Amino acid sequence: MSEADRIGETLIQSGLAYLGLTGEVKVQIAVTFADGTVAFFVLTGTEQKAKYQQGQSRTAEGQIIPEELGPTTSGQWQAGAGGNLDDLTLHMNNLGAHVSFAGNVGVVITLECTWKVTTQGGFLDCVANTN
Repeated sequence: MSEADRIGETLIQSGLAYLGLTGEVKVQIAVTFADGTVAFFVLTGTEQKAKYQQGQSRTAEGQIIPEELGPTTSGQWQAGAGGNLDDLTLHMNNLGAHVSFAGNVGVVITLECTWKVTTQGGFLDCVANTN
């Protein structure tokens, strides 16, 4: 069970029974993490378990957080005032993106990713700009 599913299960156990929600009731829950990123869950009375809404997570600046790599993953992410994209950069690397760093040693303030086509399909090439 993923961490997201555990959060959802905890929400359902403490909330649905208390509210007496049953049947086809659907509630969307936004969980905001310490770094400002947001993940969404849908809670239904019939399943009594909140489900993570894939493809809906956002950075603190409202940009989509990719969950898989492909040509549509190309883009540029920017950190807000005082923020950084260190966790997003690590996430992209964990998904399999090629990440290189440019700038001084510091936090990632922009992440620029481009899909590169190869004979094997392609890969995501990202440049993490630090301050």
